[in-house]
Amino acid sequence: CGLVEELVLVAPLVLPAGAGVAVQVSVGGAGELGRRAVSVYSRADKSAGSWVLHAQGMLAPAVLQPGADLSVWPPAGAEK
Repeated sequence: CGLVEELVLVAPLVLPAGAGVAVQVSVGGAGELGRRAVSVYSRADKSAGSWVLHAQGMLAPAVLQPGADLSVWPPAGAEK
């Protein structure tokens, strides 16, 4: 996955002073277009309590832009 295509913040992730927080990032399997669902959860460190959803969204493959051919310099059509 090359980029975060969409991210919805559901709840703030509060970091308490003097206490740890466990964070879990879940990434789903790739769909037909290579996109994957992503979710971010947390709970108090060393807790057996339930996970709180903070964000969810979609990851997408990187879009490769064709690069310029720089093997010939200056490029054809260049003006001084």
